[in-house]
Amino acid sequence: MCIICDGTYNGKTVINCNRCPRLTIIPNIAGLRQLNCFDCPLLTEIPNIIGLQTLAFEKCPLITKIPNIAGLRQLNCFDCPLLTEIPNIAGLHELYCTNCPLITTIPNIIGLQTLAFEKCPLITKIPNIVELRKLFGIECPLITEIPNITGLWELYCAECPLITEIPNITGLRRLFCIDCPCITEIPNIIELRELKCEECLNITTLPHIIGLRQIYCSNCPLLAAIPNIYGLHVLECSHCPKLATIPNIANMFYIECINCPLLLSIPSNVTHLHVNGCIWLKEMYKSDISVYSGRIKSLIKLQRWCRTHLRSRWARTTLNLKFSSSNFLYNMNID
Repeated sequence: MCIICDGTYNGKTVINCNRCPRLTIIPNIAGLRQLNCFDCPLLTEIPNIIGLQTLAFEKCPLITKIPNIAGLRQLNCFDCPLLTEIPNIAGLHELYCTNCPLITTIPNIIGLQTLAFEKCPLITKIPNIVELRKLFGIECPLITEIPNITGLWELYCAECPLITEIPNITGLRRLFCIDCPCITEIPNIIELRELKCEECLNITTLPHIIGLRQIYCSNCPLLAAIPNIYGLHVLECSHCPKLATIPNIANMFYIECINCPLLLSIPSNVTHLHVNGCIWLKEMYKSDISVYSGRIKSLIKLQRWCRTHLRSRWARTTLNLKFSSSNFLYNMNID
């Protein structure tokens, strides 16, 4: 039994109602500043509590409506299958909405700074909120466009199959676009410091952004090169089958490259190196350098064989073509 059910909530400014099977209604508690409701299966109503600043509820399947609470600063609504609408709460700073399948729109809330929505399959559009600083959109299959919000600091979009491009957002510092198959390029965002573009199947190149410090580009099958960025510190580029070289960047201290079969060289000054499945990379064979030497010898032999045999085969083919051409002209009986 929670403190609301046993009536001991008077004077409380923070109330947590966790896994209460009897709770059906939250009373209008004067002075309450934070209310958290988790896994309350019979809860049907949240009152308009004056002065409430944080409201969070998760796994409350009978909640259908959120009141427009003046002064609310943070709203978290997780796993509410009957919730259909988010109110336009003036002054709201943070909005988190996860696994609410009936929500179709996000209101244009003036002053909103953080917007996160995940597994909301009916949302089709992200509002262009001027004050927004952090934007997270995950597993929203109908989202087609990211608004160009000047001043946005952090953008995270994952498993959004219809997004085709990332805008060149002035001031953006962190960009995460993961498993977005229609994205083909990353814009040259001057202020960008961290880039994560994993599992983007059609990205072929990365921009040369001078201030970039961290790149995470694993599972990009068409990516063939890493830009030579002087200040780059961290690089994760596993499972990139076309990647052949990593530039010798002086400030690089961490590299993780696993299963990059064409990779031939990496920077020599890296202090934290994780490699595996890169068969032509010397650093993989520290314990038994003879294995690496054997592979290189085999590669040299293969190259020699190819040069010798393919050259002779080409010569024979050329000779045969010349002979065939002569016979053809002869048989035509041209005077």
